[in-house]
Amino acid sequence: MATFHFYPPVAVSVTPPAGSATEQKQDDIIDILTDETLSILRGAGGTYSKTQVVKDTTTPLNTIPLPVEIVSASGTEINITSSGDVNIVVDGTGPNPSSIQLTNGTEFVDVTADRELVVHDEKVLLELEKITDEIAPGDGLKVTVENTADFASSTEFDGFTRVDPSVTTINDAGYAEIVASAPQDYKGFKVFQQGGNNIIFALGAASAEENKYLIHPGDLSEVRMTIPAGTRISLRSLQGTVNATQIIFNWLV
Repeated sequence: MATFHFYPPVAVSVTPPAGSATEQKQDDIIDILTDETLSILRGAGGTYSKTQVVKDTTTPLNTIPLPVEIVSASGTEINITSSGDVNIVVDGTGPNPSSIQLTNGTEFVDVTADRELVVHDEKVLLELEKITDEIAPGDGLKVTVENTADFASSTEFDGFTRVDPSVTTINDAGYAEIVASAPQDYKGFKVFQQGGNNIIFALGAASAEENKYLIHPGDLSEVRMTIPAGTRISLRSLQGTVNATQIIFNWLV
């Protein structure tokens, strides 16, 4: 099949042959239109070209497409400058689904049997190679637990501290000191709270406290942590004022 492209556009007016319509007369009209059009183009200094339209189903890259100009109903050329200028509906259902090919003019994007796009991201591959190069053979995830032996051998308690919230106010306005300076190194503690508040256990100097553990209502836990000698220990309510009858700490050495 061949198609003719004329530029500039021309208007052709012909008088059809008289008589009843026949196939031969239709062919005659086409011949007349062609001759008249070419004559007008030559006289007006116009040009015409013939493009062979080829669809190669074996090697799609050899296909020669038919140029198409998109115009509005009035004939004005459409410039696609914003969304909504042209709406393309693709229907993937039914016996004859629509098809779209993504290409850079040379290669086409493939789809796997699992309906996944086959893509090649060179930048990602390069980054993965860098990561691989930085990991020496035999390296893996390494987790180191320090002082495991020390904690495992910590089975003794030495001394305790009893806190009475009716005497030592514990609220969320600030930290209440319960031990000014630990007399020795502690490896943790066992706590008992007889009340219904969440209380923060903190270590460090005034205005520099570090929250270490949250004592929950009715807590009866053994907590392992390093508390060096000389450390200041304090408590603070997570919310409101503590109404516990008592809070007892047994110190682990």
